[in-house]
Order: sequence, then C-alpha cells, then structure tokens
Amino acid sequence: MPPPGKHSNSTPCRKYGGVFGIVMPYLVKKLIEIPCAFGLGLGWAASFILLALLLSGTGALPAYAQKINGTLHVYTWPNVLPHWVETEFYNETGIRLEYSFFASQSSMLYNMDNTDFRCDVALVPLEGLPSLTRKGKAAKIDYSALPALPAFMPHLRGNGIDPNFTFMLPLYWGVEGLLINPRQVDADSITSYKDLLRPELEGRIALPRNMSRNMRIALLMNGFSANSLTKQHIDESTPAFVRLTAAAEVFASVGMTELLGQGVAAVAVGRNKADTCCNEPELVFKWPEEGSTMWMDGLILSSSAGNVEAAYKFISFLLRPETAARLSDATGLAVSMPAALPLIKRQAMVRDPLVYLPEELYSRCAFGMPIPEELAGNVFKTWVHVLGKK
Repeated sequence: MPPPGKHSNSTPCRKYGGVFGIVMPYLVKKLIEIPCAFGLGLGWAASFILLALLLSGTGALPAYAQKINGTLHVYTWPNVLPHWVETEFYNETGIRLEYSFFASQSSMLYNMDNTDFRCDVALVPLEGLPSLTRKGKAAKIDYSALPALPAFMPHLRGNGIDPNFTFMLPLYWGVEGLLINPRQVDADSITSYKDLLRPELEGRIALPRNMSRNMRIALLMNGFSANSLTKQHIDESTPAFVRLTAAAEVFASVGMTELLGQGVAAVAVGRNKADTCCNEPELVFKWPEEGSTMWMDGLILSSSAGNVEAAYKFISFLLRPETAARLSDATGLAVSMPAALPLIKRQAMVRDPLVYLPEELYSRCAFGMPIPEELAGNVFKTWVHVLGKK
C-alpha cells in the first residue's frame, strides 16, 4: 500500500512550504544583503541561503519552482477517480498522486488562469477547452509518449472543439437529461425541458451552475439546435432563459442527486443516468423530447506540468481498456474506448441507451459548444441580473 495520497479542495495544486514559503522572497533578499554588507560576497550569501533552506525542512524553494520527483498533481472533478486508481498507479510506478478538485467549470477555468496555480494533468470538461488553449494552459498531446493508446469511439471526434484530440484525450462522455425524484413529482408527467417552466415546479428545480448549458436548454425549448448560438436565436431564447433561471431553487455542477434526495429540488438537469444508478436508485433519468447535448470530460497535459514523463504514464494508465472498464463500473459513466466495453462487469449498463447512447440517436444531440465571445457578454449580464433578484 502506498502512503495515502493528498487530497485538497484549495485553489493551488502545489503549495508553498508553509509559512517559510510565504516569506521566502523577503528572506532570500535579506540573506543576500547581510553578507554583502560585511564584504563577504555572493559566495557567502549563497551559503547562508542553502543553510536556511536545509533548516527550514520545506525542501527549499516555493513548490512551483521545484521538480516534482515522484509526485503527480492531478486536477479533477470529485468522485470520478476511485481510490484504487492512486493505489494501483503507485504500486506500478512508484509515483504518488496528489489531487485537487473543482466544483464547476467556471471555478476550474478561474484556477487554471491563476499564475500561481500549477498542476500536471487535469480531467476537465470539453466545453472549457477553448479557454484553456486560448490562454496557453493546455499543452499539445505528444502521441509518441503514448504508444499503446487505444482507439476512441468515432462519434467523439464530432465534438467540434478538438476533433483531432490535439489537446484533450477523452475519458468519460454522456448525455445530459432530466433527473426526477418520483417522491416529489409524478415522473411520468416530466418528459421535456419545457416542463421545467410549469408553475408548480417553480422553486423546485436544480440547474447547472453553467450559463452556456442553461442557454442551450433554452434554445432547445424554443425548437432550435442546442448549438444554434447565433444572435437571433439567442435573443429569441432569452425569455425562456430568464424564466428558467428565475424558476431554479439551486445551481450546482456536482451533487445533483444529493439535492434531489434531500428534497431540495424535485427535478434537476443531470449529466448522466449514472447519477441515479450509483447514488439514488429511486431517481428517474429521462432524455428530453427536444433532444439534448452530449458532454465529454478529457485528460489534458497542463502547460505548467513539472513532471511530463509521469503525466504521460498516468494518462496511459487511465486509458488502458482494462482500467477504463473498471472506471465505468465504479462511476457508472460511459468511457471513451470500444475495447473497454466487453471488459465492463455491469453489462446491463453498457446496453442501457441512457448511459451508452446508441448510434441511431447521435443525430438528435451534439456536443455542447461555448457561447461565442461576442455574444457571451450580454448573456452573462442577463444571467447575473436574474440571479441578483433571487
């Protein structure tokens, strides 16, 4: 058994060495000034700095300036990488995993944009990838470092954001839909996104903490494609977007099943039937009549990665068909490679069209695209204005 991995919910993946790390810049400056003031020269200054670092027990410089040496920093959603992943990866490679978690796409993007933030590998939503690549936070995948990479499901290349998997390698995917608590509302009466606007459901629904996802729902309500992100269609769908936002009791990116199970909401927009089968088996998952959007979570190599070789070992480990099959069994999420499907123990899940969407339904949904920058500002103002009234 490896030493227990570190798990953090705080913003930075790597931390400074305690208080000493925080005062390091000031201390280094003084350790240079003092010996020089006595004419001892820079050689003595360097000796004083080295001595201070050894006495501090912190490993010396701030963590972002160190080589990781045996520790890989992973940034991910909570509860999507079971504990056995870090145990077995350590047993195989001797590399420890240190996790940090994000609760929403917006918090992930904010943290990744922070200049003090460092991680090696991140498991992130596809929709956030354009922002990460535009800001230089994701490195191009070096396929020569992944010689045994399996084939991915062909429809995943139709994602419209990274079809050639230049920056992201898909791990999980699924279809967004309606999660219903039958103890709170008649499940048979909920069949479409439009039902979320029924008066009796006001204040009883949970929506994603994601502006773009909610606008796509409004577009579908109005009979448009979820990715029909033109000014005209967004303007025509804004009234539904406002009504939907105003009707919500809570916004969340994770924990939808818990909100339903606790009675906080009667209906929610969830990412997968896995939300029901793994956490709250009484809940009902439905694919909306209007169609829906697919989502994908993939592995990226951070441009600030300090241990690239270990990062590729970890990516390769997760994308092995046998590992992916166990991940699907543990999480209830669809995985990205066909070679994993026969190895999954829960074959009923593989045959379930609400988990592994059949090919004939691909045409009724598409991978969600982010709102174009030139239109996002006005949508954001509307979003904030409605939320401010709640």
